Amino acid sequence: MTLPAGWKSTALVSVLERVTLPVNVEPLREYREIGIRSHGKGIFHKPPISGDSLGEKRVFWVVPNALVLNIVFAWEQAVAVTSNQENGMIASHRFPMYRPVGNGCDVNFLLQYFKTPQGKKLLELASPGGAGRNKTLGQREFERLNVCMPIVTEQRKIADAMAIWDQAIENASSVVKNSKRHKQGLMQKLFPNLRDHLPIPSNWEVVRLDDLVSLNPSRSPRPNDGMVSFLPMAAVSEGGKIVNAQIREYDQVCAGHTAFRDGDVLIAKITPCFENGKGALVDGLVNGIGFGSTEFHVLRPKKDASTRLIAHVVSSHEFRRRGESEMEGSAGQKRVAADFIRTFKFACPISPQEQEQIAAVLDMADRMRSVYQELLRILRSERTFISQQLLTGKQQLSCGEVTNVCAAS
Repeated sequence: MTLPAGWKSTALVSVLERVTLPVNVEPLREYREIGIRSHGKGIFHKPPISGDSLGEKRVFWVVPNALVLNIVFAWEQAVAVTSNQENGMIASHRFPMYRPVGNGCDVNFLLQYFKTPQGKKLLELASPGGAGRNKTLGQREFERLNVCMPIVTEQRKIADAMAIWDQAIENASSVVKNSKRHKQGLMQKLFPNLRDHLPIPSNWEVVRLDDLVSLNPSRSPRPNDGMVSFLPMAAVSEGGKIVNAQIREYDQVCAGHTAFRDGDVLIAKITPCFENGKGALVDGLVNGIGFGSTEFHVLRPKKDASTRLIAHVVSSHEFRRRGESEMEGSAGQKRVAADFIRTFKFACPISPQEQEQIAAVLDMADRMRSVYQELLRILRSERTFISQQLLTGKQQLSCGEVTNVCAAS
């Protein structure tokens, strides 16, 4: 294999050294251990524990700026770099730490490398055995791994650039989470919680869902060309969108499947799909007619009821929380009962126009969240491409390019 100019295949044992600082555990002292999330998601801090509770467990002081792995899940990219945030913390013998030998390498570059598919393959090679906990990292095998890397100054530039992308993705993830909480906050403000016995506006009323919808209505007649949409459970996302709808012949799916039409609201009835918020306001069906999984409940709004408002109500945190508590069936196969949906009470405006106005506000919150989610998807996709370019030497960065990446983020 031809290596990029200035790169060479380097055995880790020649650029890394194992660091071990044993802890003389004091029974009455409090300690905090670290853990490492899989898939390169970093270090987490465990709750404090007394020295007495550690017993005979072998533990070591965490050293900063070290490459650290969880030998049980290294094959699943449980690898990280320690920082000053872990100062004074401890790690068990299952978390070996490595520091550079002299100026041999940059541990942040190695971290980014092991987060790539190529790096994952090397970690798997050094972790022989069966699945799960039997695939333990062999530390000698790890140290003998050969990694293709440039000179240290180039390693640092690459690591800095990838850290900027990681920070941008983390920021975008926070925005997505905040947008979800914003929607929940709007729902709480717009719809008084009946359990708290809060007063409702004079032009509002307390209703049951079956005052506004028909539950699981009968199927629509066969269209002239016989073609309809078919939605398996996988075609409905947790964000309320329909993806990969299929086209089927009416006669093939009209029996043994749930029937619905444009303007209906679908709710996944089985756990965990219900708990994860699977459901959608149906629109754009072939001939306006659809069939789908029998694990859907179908809500058909009655005259003068806002379809969009009903879709927001049944996707709300309060509806899902109460539905989970009243599910029926055995563990793992529980379903939300039709009676719960029919009898679910909430306060809403009497006026259909006001219902639509509230739905429009909630629609805007959903659209903003969709924009943020798409931005996050793009960032992750771009990061994957750029990491493949930089960490294999196909593309190189100048200092100016790293600065430009910083400014852009």
